[in-house]
Amino acid sequence: MPSRRARDGRKAPQRSRTRAPLRPTWRIRRATEDDIPGVLECLRAAFDPYRDQYTPIAFRATVLTPQSARQRIGSMVVFVAVDARGTVLGTVSARRGARGRGNLRGMAVRPSHQGTGLAPSLLDRALRHLARENCESVTLGTTAPLRRALRFYERNGFARTRRTLDFFGMPLAIYSRHLGPPRRPAAPTGSGRTPRTKA
Repeated sequence: MPSRRARDGRKAPQRSRTRAPLRPTWRIRRATEDDIPGVLECLRAAFDPYRDQYTPIAFRATVLTPQSARQRIGSMVVFVAVDARGTVLGTVSARRGARGRGNLRGMAVRPSHQGTGLAPSLLDRALRHLARENCESVTLGTTAPLRRALRFYERNGFARTRRTLDFFGMPLAIYSRHLGPPRRPAAPTGSGRTPRTKA
């Protein structure tokens, strides 16, 4: 096709062919017991590449069983990201603990949807739920083989604490993030008057 030219003979500027960002192909909702098979498939797909780096008991506790998945749905709020056919593409569980501390468990995204923005969307949904539950902070535990997950959590405001638990023969590092209102600095001592800052 001949190129378009402006009236003065020069080439007319080409239209941008940049495509608009694709809309997410999933929706996030609260899981029900009907989602248990899909949650189990998602967990196994996400964690299977790390199976050899887990103890057998730790791996089974991570990918769950029908019974333990049912218990989790009963004790925590489990979110799932599903596509138009209802396939579970990702999942995360959240609950409010004692003293306004929230906890996240079992976050997983199928390998086919890692790097698509689904993980940040799932995390955001869980954190917003905990914020509505008046949680001031949230913790999660993760293991050393999950280096990509560690970087993801750190990029999203989590910092490693000094706590390390035993997870069926594996070290479980505990990460924490503040959720509540910004902490106010301690009141100045001395005169009791707040020093003025320079404009």
